[in-house]
Amino acid sequence: MVGDSNTTGLSGTLENGIAAGQSWVAQLHEPWFVVVGGWARDGASTALMAEQVEPLPDVDVLVLMGGTNDPPVGIGQEETIGNLRRIVDVVHPDAVVLSSVPPVQTVPKRATDLNAALQETAVQAHWRFADPWAALRVPGGTWAPPYLRDGIHTNTAGYALVGQALRDVIRGTADAGGASY
Repeated sequence: MVGDSNTTGLSGTLENGIAAGQSWVAQLHEPWFVVVGGWARDGASTALMAEQVEPLPDVDVLVLMGGTNDPPVGIGQEETIGNLRRIVDVVHPDAVVLSSVPPVQTVPKRATDLNAALQETAVQAHWRFADPWAALRVPGGTWAPPYLRDGIHTNTAGYALVGQALRDVIRGTADAGGASY
């Protein structure tokens, strides 16, 4: 896993989010799901992710969730996509699941536009695209009220749904050729 606060569950780091049960990763209680490493920090841009991520041995499926924090720091879509590609080049997994970003309550079009670019990138790169936020989003691209936390993050129930949605995509990707994440 490589991501931002939506991977950590707004818990600081991936490790903290898993330990606290807040991260969507912590919702995956499957014997076949083994986390071999990763990097996620609250507030991380894809540029920071690309700078900080390190090679990991034997990664069958890399799940990437990033881009929400890029526009506020002046990173455009092309640079976001380039940073995500750099991460994949460093980790060198057998397969990639590229996740959509969650709704951004105050500027829903920003997330909608980025998600379209992420989906197109996944198709071009032969990665799997996942939209685990679909059940948490209403028409118009904003948060469904039961899952709204602060406009950018969801609550524990929302992260559980995200984890379930990603579990199915990860499992399908792993069945096609891998088993460590």
